[in-house]
Amino acid sequence: MATQRKRTGVIVLAREGHQGSLASLKEELKKKGLRNINVLEETNMVTGTIDPDKVDALRNVKGVEDVLPDEEKTVAGHGASAL
Repeated sequence: MATQRKRTGVIVLAREGHQGSLASLKEELKKKGLRNINVLEETNMVTGTIDPDKVDALRNVKGVEDVLPDEEKTVAGHGASAL
């Protein structure tokens, strides 16, 4: 049986005045390993899950102000509902 890696929830804060859109930022974060992505346009944030050892890579993406832990973020299993 394959071992599933634990993923951690993060909140990515977009830099104020970022020249790109949140959609383009989302794509760059996805390339770095962010999954289960939610874009929150109103608050200029992107949330998602990532392998803990890849969190620092998100901080180096152009347009990212900060990356914070999201302790409430969970990944729902197949068929489960998420709040």
